[in-house]
Amino acid sequence: MARTRRSRESPPRPRAAWKGTLAFGLVNIPVSLQRAVAARGVLLHELHDQDGGRIHHRAVCSLDGAAVPREHIVKGVEVARGQWITLSSDELRALDPAASRAIEMVAFVDPREVDPIFYGQTYWLVPEAEAARPYALLSAAMAGLGRAAVARLTMRARQHLCLIRAASDAEGRLLALTTLGYADEILPAVGIPGPARAEVPLDDRELALAERLIGVLDGHFQPERYRDERREKILAYLQHKAEGAEPAAAPELEPAPAGDLLGTLQASLAEVEHKTAA
Repeated sequence: MARTRRSRESPPRPRAAWKGTLAFGLVNIPVSLQRAVAARGVLLHELHDQDGGRIHHRAVCSLDGAAVPREHIVKGVEVARGQWITLSSDELRALDPAASRAIEMVAFVDPREVDPIFYGQTYWLVPEAEAARPYALLSAAMAGLGRAAVARLTMRARQHLCLIRAASDAEGRLLALTTLGYADEILPAVGIPGPARAEVPLDDRELALAERLIGVLDGHFQPERYRDERREKILAYLQHKAEGAEPAAAPELEPAPAGDLLGTLQASLAEVEHKTAA
């Protein structure tokens, strides 16, 4: 029987990004990491406008302009202008963190204490079949106490700080692991200009309108309500061009009114209240 080609629209089969164990005290739970988030966009290639040929980029030496084969490319750091310290692949491998197949949970915290600025990539923490009972026990205990685990994970030659939590949309049955940035990777807001409350006098009427506007739009987070509108417009535009139709011109955006902040807030509130009442 001939093998049928899988449709491009069918979802990709889950593939483990990492396999190892989840260390909960002396309990080791075999688990794997599977991606929980996959960014979607429109893949646009670079083409030659005259003949449609694909554009390829080469690695070129800045000194002699010659193309450099991959085996002759090393990595380095510029320690002074024009002065480089290079590292070979073997040297970099020797500096990699010790390979570990264990996710070490080092503390349990209230997840609300972790600022979203630290969040990175999220994975499903999937148990092996034989580990269903200890995994379910850990998940239920964390969900019941409202706690998340701060953990360490070594993956792809890098040590990651992680947050493990019981996924709210899985009734606490499944754990999600989110990589976190380190404290020294977060850029402080100190020195970044911004309005200070004492320096910007606020009108009580303006503040009351702003709070009413927030109140009208207040609700629960429903991710299915939001779509990547730019991606959808690009796909629709490409579809029209592929069919030989003339795509509709994009409407020009009107500039936001300036000056009368109170009047703008009143108009915004009226528009939002009209939309929500419809």
